[in-house]
Amino acid sequence: MLIFHLLREMNVNTGGSAYRNKKAQILRDYAVSDVANYEDLYGEGSFESSMRYNLMLDALYKRVVIV
Repeated sequence: MLIFHLLREMNVNTGGSAYRNKKAQILRDYAVSDVANYEDLYGEGSFESSMRYNLMLDALYKRVVIV
């Protein structure tokens, strides 16, 4: 719930090319062929959770200012 709220508040695009790019990255990072294979390994719904989590982290990293 918190991740969903942060994505909405930061106006993060969770569809289109952002989704396709992050999907390809996650599948590559976990060395799986597709979403079904990922969910066979990690559980139903786990891919979408991982997707939202990674999109949120990317958005936060872009906004961080190190002083």
